[in-house]
Amino acid sequence: MASAPPAPTVNRQTIGGPTHRDSYGDIARVAVALPLTALVAVVLLGSAFGSF
Repeated sequence: MASAPPAPTVNRQTIGGPTHRDSYGDIARVAVALPLTALVAVVLLGSAFGSF
């Protein structure tokens, strides 16, 4: 039995059409800013409630 084709993916590039250069900000947010924010949250929670 043949499997169904994959569902189409809608992303920002499909909708807005940013250039390669425009995407660097998005990549930086995902690769740098979000992990740093999570690290700060873990450190603050660890300081407030003790180590875990």
